Amino acid sequence: MTSMVKHDGDSYGKALVISSPDELLSSLPYVLGFTPEESIVTVPFRAGMPVARIDMPKTLRDRREAIGVLRDAYAGNARPRELVAIVCLTADRRAAERSSRALATALAQVGVGAPMQLWATSDRWVDLDSGAAGPRTRDTAIRVAAEATSAGFAPPAPSRQALAASLVGDHRPVSAALEDARAEAHVSGAEVEQVWAAGRFAQFEDDGLHLPDSEAARMLLALGHKPIRDALWTNMSSENAGTHVAVWTDLTRRAPDQVRTPAASMLAFSSWLHGDGAKAWCALDRIPDDSPPYALAGLVARLLNAAVPPQMWAEAKSALDRSEAFVPDRPGRRDRDPAPISSPVPDRRAPGI
Repeated sequence: MTSMVKHDGDSYGKALVISSPDELLSSLPYVLGFTPEESIVTVPFRAGMPVARIDMPKTLRDRREAIGVLRDAYAGNARPRELVAIVCLTADRRAAERSSRALATALAQVGVGAPMQLWATSDRWVDLDSGAAGPRTRDTAIRVAAEATSAGFAPPAPSRQALAASLVGDHRPVSAALEDARAEAHVSGAEVEQVWAAGRFAQFEDDGLHLPDSEAARMLLALGHKPIRDALWTNMSSENAGTHVAVWTDLTRRAPDQVRTPAASMLAFSSWLHGDGAKAWCALDRIPDDSPPYALAGLVARLLNAAVPPQMWAEAKSALDRSEAFVPDRPGRRDRDPAPISSPVPDRRAPGI
């Protein structure tokens, strides 16, 4: 089996080649950004299709819901005779067999075949169709890690929980700076703040230095003004998505609840654009539960649920004038990681393998 995978960085052209189930399994942490456990992962055989991950269902109801989410992720993207690999990561072989077969049947309804269905534990894999089996070897894991690093993949978090925890920081220093920043912004006015925000982002692009607390507070308040947010948002591209992820990751970690929603939404969007569906969901989960619906967060949730590839951002820009019409579902489904990216069968870096 061979496959191309999207690079997690700023170039969609870099890829890794997968030639065995062991290599596919070793690549998953780098594609997802974390080491998956108790998960179902679907990996397309060709570029341009989404890779997706979802928690391994524990009940019949959960299984039906999970299968519906994954089926819908492909329904709008599939071409005739599309193929994916289904990977079930769990100690429970019976659960893997049930989920894999039910998902394969559901995918067939939207024109997607599943010629490869793997069950994997921490140390072995089994092809549920052919019965072929083998070990998950340390040598393969080391080699794949080296190849992924060389291709530009970031080191994965040890778990999805760890990935989510990386977006939680100490908000007290920025909280202490908010009052002064708000007073200064009131004096300077929105136009001055928009010019400052654009210039401060450009400075970060040049030096990569995190904003001090006073400037972080000022930027978080500026994002609360839609024209300022939109100016930064529409500036995003595949070329600078990594910079946006860095800025909004830092500010999301440090933001108090009352000013976190815009920054977390910007992080979610830039993560999606960067090909990191799991981080995009984690960013949406950082939006406080009691915050009012926020259109940008709702838009990102819809992009993720529909497994829209990041390459379509140029087309998506034409819908920006209508974006405020999106009414977000509560975006934080922690158990879902449809990752938009493209990739071929055992794919390795498409958002979500």
